[in-house]
Amino acid sequence: MFLINSLFTVDVSRYLNAQYVALIDDVSRTLVVQITISVLLALSFTDTPVSPGVVFQMVMYAAVGICMYYLVFQKLVTFK
Repeated sequence: MFLINSLFTVDVSRYLNAQYVALIDDVSRTLVVQITISVLLALSFTDTPVSPGVVFQMVMYAAVGICMYYLVFQKLVTFK
């Protein structure tokens, strides 16, 4: 992974164990992707409204899935 100079830096390693920094990064990435997809769908299909409740539910399911991967699956299975 390469580092990009960013406008803001959030140091979560002060509050969380270093192994959870990747979890926070993946959850943030997924939230941005899901919100972008929802906005683009809402803009492209103007005749079919996208409910904010459905968008929120979809984003939360994705975040829970990523947390399950890091907190459960990755502890059970290791790939070499």
